[in-house]
Amino acid sequence: MQRFWFLVFFGMICLAGCGTYYDPVDSYVRGLRWFDRGDYATAAEIWKPMAEVGDCDAQYRYGHLLWLGLGVKMDKQAARSLWERAANGGQAKAQMAMGNLALDAPYNVYLCREGCTPDAAEAYKWYLLAGKSAHYPGEREELSLSLADIKGRLSPAQASEGERLAAAWTPSPKACNPRNLL
Repeated sequence: MQRFWFLVFFGMICLAGCGTYYDPVDSYVRGLRWFDRGDYATAAEIWKPMAEVGDCDAQYRYGHLLWLGLGVKMDKQAARSLWERAANGGQAKAQMAMGNLALDAPYNVYLCREGCTPDAAEAYKWYLLAGKSAHYPGEREELSLSLADIKGRLSPAQASEGERLAAAWTPSPKACNPRNLL
């Protein structure tokens, strides 16, 4: 009977931790939990070193903190650079952020008035790529709305150019391995 309860307990620990929001060994997830609690400085301390070594999820999240100045000094250029690196690796949320920057729509949380040049074809490219990389239903829903919106703004030539850019895209310098948290 003791063995049974040990196996049940061990199984629960494994299931509760591996690839979930409660993973005890994944530093990124620990940062996410601090972020959700509003402790942005602690999340930044966790994500910054991870972003520096190429963790694409940490690059996106730390870039988000930099863009909004949450727990760190606001630095939109550094945020954009991190998002671009993560997006080029295939991180869906970073690809959406790059699309938002290129679109520069008035409802956009990533509104960029300095250092960004609106480019509808580039935005369309990033949204199309994010659609291929998205893991979660909420991401896919957001993308379908964004794609419908942007497609209505594009000329046929811009749409064709965005599709060409998306088809020619390859991960660079290499494909990242974004988490798919349960």
